[in-house]
Amino acid sequence: MRRSDAFLSQLKARLHTTAFRLNSFRKRRGFKLKALPIYKRMILLIVGLFFLPFAISCAYWYSETTRLIEEKAIKQGQQIVTLTNDHLDSYFNQLEITTSSVLTSPLVRSFLQLSRSDEYDEYSFNQRISDEIFLYILSNRPDIYNVSIVSNKRLVVSSYSDDSALAAFRLYAERKPSNENFSIMGIRWLNNTPVLTITRSLINSSTFSSEGLLIIDLNYKAIAEQIKNMALGKSGEMWVYDDSGDIVYYPDETVLGMKMAERFPEIPLHEGKDRWISPSPEGKKLFLNNRMESARWQVVNQVPLTELTGDLTLLNTYALLVIIFLVVLALVVMAVLLFPLTRAVQFLQRLMKKAEIGDLDVRAPEEHSTLEIASLYRSFNSMVDEIRRLIEVVHLSEIREKDMEIRQIESRLMLMQSQINPHFLYNTLEVVNSYAIEAGVKPVSRMVVSIAKMFRYNMNDLNSTVPLAEELEHLDTYLLIQKERFERLTIERDYEQSALENAVSVRLVLQPVVENCFKHGYERAGSKAMYIGMTGRAEGDCYKITVIDHGSGMDEVTRDRLNRLFTTGVPTDGDADAEQRPFQTGSHIGLWNVHSRLRLTFGEPFGLYIRKSDDRGTEMEIIFPMR
Repeated sequence: MRRSDAFLSQLKARLHTTAFRLNSFRKRRGFKLKALPIYKRMILLIVGLFFLPFAISCAYWYSETTRLIEEKAIKQGQQIVTLTNDHLDSYFNQLEITTSSVLTSPLVRSFLQLSRSDEYDEYSFNQRISDEIFLYILSNRPDIYNVSIVSNKRLVVSSYSDDSALAAFRLYAERKPSNENFSIMGIRWLNNTPVLTITRSLINSSTFSSEGLLIIDLNYKAIAEQIKNMALGKSGEMWVYDDSGDIVYYPDETVLGMKMAERFPEIPLHEGKDRWISPSPEGKKLFLNNRMESARWQVVNQVPLTELTGDLTLLNTYALLVIIFLVVLALVVMAVLLFPLTRAVQFLQRLMKKAEIGDLDVRAPEEHSTLEIASLYRSFNSMVDEIRRLIEVVHLSEIREKDMEIRQIESRLMLMQSQINPHFLYNTLEVVNSYAIEAGVKPVSRMVVSIAKMFRYNMNDLNSTVPLAEELEHLDTYLLIQKERFERLTIERDYEQSALENAVSVRLVLQPVVENCFKHGYERAGSKAMYIGMTGRAEGDCYKITVIDHGSGMDEVTRDRLNRLFTTGVPTDGDADAEQRPFQTGSHIGLWNVHSRLRLTFGEPFGLYIRKSDDRGTEMEIIFPMR
């Protein structure tokens, strides 16, 4: 770092010297365009010859184009909507005249007076109305899909379906304006066919009250043929919706009758505005909003601005020619001024690519006609030399650091082994066992044999891996000795045997954990050991052993610190946390050694974890790998 800082300071000093000399030269020669740095000349020329004229032309072209497009589109849209509105007004007037005979028909009035109990009369009137009235209307108006009469008493005559007529009556009876006798209600579906429903009130001439509804379902295609002509442009879209927000027209018939705001939330609707422009991924689009008073419908036209510029060819051509001229002029000027600079930068780029792939012997020429390029070349050479030196320093430092880490790990393993390995000789125990057998003291003999087995197991290489079943067998030997000490001790085992044979461990990791239960769980609290439980289950690629005791557990702070120490891995002496260091050298060193050996041998996530610890006991989980 010190050498790098010194190098940067030297480089800055050289740059300041070069700048001072260049300023002195300009003062002697006077200010000229060629005396400016290349990047300043490029900026001045591009701004003066290209960007300013281009920006002015584009601003003028954009404002004029937008104004002409909007005026033309608005006039065209208003004319089409007005014409279509007149056609629909005439169409609905003719429909009103055609259906007026139904309102005054004595047969219909007699039908409206029937009660639901007159089933025979209801059937008779149904047949007569269908034959005498509906047949005449449907034969003269092929655009009518269905005609229905529904009385307030729910008596129905329909050319299509009584259920459909009753559904329409329930839907529109309350929505129909009371002051209108010809109401366009909206789109509904009959037999998967969209229809435009119109209702007329059947008024009693004596009481002037409504006795029912005449429901007329028009074929949607007849209306759509007149509406679709209002669309602007070839690629434009059009939506027609009523005052309730229900879609009345759209090329995709599946959306008819849906709410405009819910089905097309991306379409901006500005109430009270007749036009607006909205951006989209395909470009800006012009929206026109018109109202058809005859049907009380809103018409929203959407058309890309680019489609409406056909009458602006002259303006477009002029703008295009100006832009091309400015672009060519700017490119010629930039080529003349920047060609030497570009060639020098490309040469330097090739040198840098060689340096990137590891060739640090590359050199740039020390001299160049341009002061900036010459200074850049010298800086590049200095940079390559410094990088070469720093790489050598870093490489040596990494080798030393790796060697030190290996030594630290080896010393830590040796320390763990020295702390865990047995301290008694196996042969001495054999002599004690012989005396016990001769004396006939069988409990002593059993304990001595168990201790001998433990010592024989401990004398093997502690770094070697063994089947977890063998480690559990060693633990059973240890527990046999503890059973002699604590007669009331209950030991429970529950292992998943099918997976146990595939689990592996290192030697002497379970005994320290169980010994910790006796020492800290029971003896520290001054109580006799009463219970030790061990369960084993396979989870994925791991086999988890849980050791359970009913002694006095540790406090929450100690448990959390131990778990944090277990989950952070094996810290080096230099970065061990001050709160964790006592656990690595104090009363919990046995647990730390077990966790460290498992983690160093098998890696993460294997090791210890305290699942629970309170005044009712402790549950310690040891995670082993599967073959």
